[in-house]
Amino acid sequence: MKKLAYILILALCLIPGMGIAQVQIGGSNDYDIDYLTPKQYEIGGITFVGADNLDSRMVLLVAGLHVGDEIKIPGDRISTAIDNLWNQGLFEDVKISVTKIQGRNIFLEIAVTSRPKLSKFSFHGRGVSNNDKEKLREEMNIKSGDVVTENLLTTSKNRIRSYYIQKGYTNIEVITSTKADTSNGKTDRVIVDFDVNIGKKVKIDSLIFEGNNMVPSIKLQQKMKNTHDVHYAKKLRFWTPSFWKKSKYIEADMAEDLNEVINYYNELGFRDARIVMDTVWPVASADLKMSDKKKSKQDRVKVKVKVYEGQKFFFRNITFSGNTIYSSENLARHLRIEKGDPYNKTTLETNLNYNPSGTDISSMYMDNGYLFFNATPVEVAVDNDSIDIEIRIVEGTQARIKNVTIEGNTIKFA
Repeated sequence: MKKLAYILILALCLIPGMGIAQVQIGGSNDYDIDYLTPKQYEIGGITFVGADNLDSRMVLLVAGLHVGDEIKIPGDRISTAIDNLWNQGLFEDVKISVTKIQGRNIFLEIAVTSRPKLSKFSFHGRGVSNNDKEKLREEMNIKSGDVVTENLLTTSKNRIRSYYIQKGYTNIEVITSTKADTSNGKTDRVIVDFDVNIGKKVKIDSLIFEGNNMVPSIKLQQKMKNTHDVHYAKKLRFWTPSFWKKSKYIEADMAEDLNEVINYYNELGFRDARIVMDTVWPVASADLKMSDKKKSKQDRVKVKVKVYEGQKFFFRNITFSGNTIYSSENLARHLRIEKGDPYNKTTLETNLNYNPSGTDISSMYMDNGYLFFNATPVEVAVDNDSIDIEIRIVEGTQARIKNVTIEGNTIKFA
């Protein structure tokens, strides 16, 4: 819990008619502090409480307070200093108070309570195997001596959840608890225990596509590399890689696979295809045709994906503009797209700029020294199911080699 003690600022200043209050600060003397009219002071000294294991220079640097600084009381320098220290995540409590005022000199005390350090950590919970524990230690990347902050605990719990989500568990609960470790005579060390309830594995009982009138469901399922239902293997040969895939329901994998489904539609010419909706709902245990033993270890869900295919489009006329080095006929041969081919934006971009074989149009120009070449395909007409493309080319200036320098050649040959 964040505790901030501002001895400098009293609630009295909020009461009408109480513009000046008698405030006793750190001793028997009373000082007049006008809360409506801030007064300038010079920091005459700073002492520390609870910072025995910390470099006081570091604390001052973070706080932004130094002996000799001019500060206003009341003012925001103290609250800013407390926030700066708190935001480091190293302290459970931060207080800054005034211990003495002598003329224009004000003396401050910074009191902090450090967060404990990690002594060791362990995992508990049914279903957490020794192999899981070893892998979790690698995944979590925490070690003895780390400061136990809320961020460390939250990040650790999230990594535990991510680990089990990848194994097909979706209802993971992780509870952390800490206890002091005084075995080595130290008082600032704690043992952290992660109590993990992994629940049941969740598998896809059936994966259903709707709205796919032009592409069979099995074709779409084949594009989903990571997401299958429990019956999918029956539709494949055992040498097919997907035959050995398990039907775990992992939300992130499914989102990635649905992107691949849309990419497949785009390759076929359905440039407007999209996923309208995907719905997941649990299957009642009574409806599952499984043994009681199997039911105790896994849950099943049904997944329905509704797609909008849209119209299938085809390339019609492809023209070039801005080209002076190569003729349009030569560029068209390298583009390798014929009139009537299904509209495939990926193929268009690949043959323009990114073909791994180096046969794209961009490589033609680059190999000839036109390093600043650029080609932009633009849809200039859409007529029923046909699309006309104009490829606008900026050739740039041809680059030439001026000097060749060889370095590191220190050996002389006779």
